[in-house]
Amino acid sequence: MPTTHYLEEADALADRVAVIDNGALVALGKPTELKERVLGEPVMVVEATNVTDEALAARRAIYPTAQPTEHGIEIPADSVSIYEIGDCLRRFDVEIRSTSTKQVSLDDVFLELTGKDLRE
Repeated sequence: MPTTHYLEEADALADRVAVIDNGALVALGKPTELKERVLGEPVMVVEATNVTDEALAARRAIYPTAQPTEHGIEIPADSVSIYEIGDCLRRFDVEIRSTSTKQVSLDDVFLELTGKDLRE
């Protein structure tokens, strides 16, 4: 049975993945099953420029959990309207470059199950 610390590789190639923390088996299953266990709320990622505090405050009026990121805003929400986001941010001269839904990775699974980043 091969092993790896490269979680992207494990996600792409493995039929089953074991998460081990300090020598103890924490979880075992197909990558998709493990990711579904920690899926949580969908997150809309808005890559944008000129995201000011004022623009973020306007977003938080509608989506209170919106958070700034290095490249824009992340909005955890079940139903996010890209049109609503665009209309709001354009009023503040924010240029939206792209939007996407954040996918759960095995890195997220490892962090959720162990409370540790893989590098720790």
